[in-house]
Amino acid sequence: DDVALLQLTSGSTGSPKAVRISHRNVVSNAEAMFVGADVDVESDVIVSWLPCFHDMGMTGYLTVPMYYGAELVKITPMDFLRDTLLWARLIDKYKGTMTAAPNFAYNLFAKRLRRQARPGEFDLSSLRWALSGAEQVDPLDVEDLCEAGAPFGLRREAIIPAYGMAETTV
Repeated sequence: DDVALLQLTSGSTGSPKAVRISHRNVVSNAEAMFVGADVDVESDVIVSWLPCFHDMGMTGYLTVPMYYGAELVKITPMDFLRDTLLWARLIDKYKGTMTAAPNFAYNLFAKRLRRQARPGEFDLSSLRWALSGAEQVDPLDVEDLCEAGAPFGLRREAIIPAYGMAETTV
């Protein structure tokens, strides 16, 4: 029950604050995430550019993969912003099966796929879990991503809308 970390919140449920996250919270959350996502450490490859100062980036896409020893390909948010299609190249190169981002990033990704990529340039068919969260998920943006990603093998059923709060880990 000792404090493992202080997770900063955005203040969506009140004033921004630092929330005490215990070791038990981290472990329980990791176990729930792995069961819920049906993660297979032998075959899944996680690709992430999410910032480590955010709960999804730090907990879901750094701490949890390390806890289980899952393969993680991690770049910085600046890498993603400099070259949005780097995300697609990494998913293709490492046969990424899991990733996550906020709605705005998938929106940007869809635009870049349409404007800068050629069908067949990337293979996104390995993705089975593309979580969209950290902000309101717009159904029109999800539809746009599905259409833009289809020529690259992105499967509609891979897109998973989600909701989380730093106050409860992820």
